[in-house]
Formats: sequence, C-alpha cells, structure tokens
Amino acid sequence: MKRFLIPIAGLVALALLALLGLGLIAAPPVPLTIVAGSENKTLEPLMQDWAKRNNVALTVTYLGSVDIARALEQGKSGAYDAVWPANSLWIALGDTQKVVKHASSILRSPVVLALKKPIAVQLGWVGRQDITIQMIADAAKAQNSALR
Repeated sequence: MKRFLIPIAGLVALALLALLGLGLIAAPPVPLTIVAGSENKTLEPLMQDWAKRNNVALTVTYLGSVDIARALEQGKSGAYDAVWPANSLWIALGDTQKVVKHASSILRSPVVLALKKPIAVQLGWVGRQDITIQMIADAAKAQNSALR
C-alpha cells in the first residue's frame, strides 16, 4: 500500500499544478499592505484594479506624512509592506533602519515661470517650449549683473 501512496500523491500534486496553470483553480491572493498619504486616495481605484489583475489582496491605510515617517521608524517590525508618502523626504526622515529597498519617484511637478510679455520678448522666449532651467538661471544672472 505504501508503494502506491507516493505515486498517487505525486499525481495529485501534478493535477493541482495543471489546474492552477490552466486557471481552473485560483492561487490564494498575495497580501500587500501599503501606507499612503491621503493625497493618493483618488488613485486607490487604479491600485485595486491592478491588484485584482495580479491576484493581490491590497490593503491601503492613509496617514499623514509625519505618521508615515514614524511607521518607517519601526523598521522591519512595521505593519506595512510598502510606503507611499507625499514626498520622498518622509522616507529619508523615517527610514532610520534602512528597510526601504526600492524607492522610485512616480511624479514630477512642472515648474511654471511667469514673465511680463516685454521681458519674454526681449529674451526671445515667446512661443518657445524648450526653455531650460539653465537658460532661466543665465537670464537671471545677466539681469542681476546689469542692475549693479
């Protein structure tokens, strides 16, 4: 009887793997807990859609930036798998135990420069889309020198 138990157990395991591979039975969802700033709350439907497509049981807790930094201070004993604060500054301040392994910025805020039209015309910037920070700094420096 023992000779048949090993092959039967192997066949059952192979059958389960085949059913799992065919999608006829589902693997349990992978749990993922995120602590995020409240400004990210509007993005939760997108996160939940991603979680559903990727078989992830997503839980998002919203805290203020200081509370997120304090949660990071707990290190590996913290309650969250991922952090998403308003600014990476809060990771730098709170991650004193260096538990954050992969940090990536997902947003860049544009810089808006407003000039009076005569100044923009004088600089040759009207209608251009290629003005760089360096060009702005150079123009400011030149103007500052001219005022001395």
